[in-house]
Order: sequence, then C-alpha cells, then structure tokens
Amino acid sequence: MTLTSARLLAATAAAAGLLLTGACGSEPARVATTDLVGAWHGSCDADLTLVAGGTATGRAVPIGATPTTGDHGTWRLDEDIPGGPAQRVAVNLDGQHWDNLDIKGAGDSLRLVLTIGDPDDGKTCDFSRA
Repeated sequence: MTLTSARLLAATAAAAGLLLTGACGSEPARVATTDLVGAWHGSCDADLTLVAGGTATGRAVPIGATPTTGDHGTWRLDEDIPGGPAQRVAVNLDGQHWDNLDIKGAGDSLRLVLTIGDPDDGKTCDFSRA
C-alpha cells in the first residue's frame, strides 16, 4: 500500500466515523430546573404550572384514566435514571405520581411529554409553554 492510499484510507475511515457518530445522535441538551418553571398547556387540553421551589398545580392532567381537577402538589427534575432518559419531570398531584413526563427539545421548542396509559398505545399529552 502506498502512502497516498494509506492516507486516503485513513481519511475515509475518519469520515465514516464522523457520519456514524452523527447518525447515532448525541445526548439531548440538559435543562435546568429554572428552564421548566412556568405555565404549560397540554395537547389534551390540560394545564400544568411548575413553580420554583417544587410546587405544582394542574387542571385536567390525565393521570391514568382520570384527568385531575385543580390539583396541587409537588414536582422535581429527575436526572440520570438507570436504564431511562437523562432527565425527566416527576410530578405528584394530590398523591398520584407519574414519572413519564419526558423532556423534549430545548430553548423555545422545549416540551414535556406525558405518556397516557400503556406506552405501547402511543397516546401522549404534549405540554408546551402556555
């Protein structure tokens, strides 16, 4: 193999590595608790307000088969869940927990996605800034 062929082969391997890394995607950008504070409106006509200090209020948030009605509770940002996402929001409204509010996007396109019922059904309520 000539020096030129070896360089070409090395350059091709490096380019392939970059393409594969980009195709696999990188870890989503992390959000801070302050990024989540505020009013959110869901695609399922629900409202969720996350307050600094960890308090939360909700209206018609679908927990299981029963939407909440003006519930108050707490919330927290869970990080580094073993076998799960890097971050998600856990909310407790009147003693009912759900740990499946996934964080999607970043900045102005930040959304919170609540899985409703069986994840295999694909039913979600997407919350965006109100």
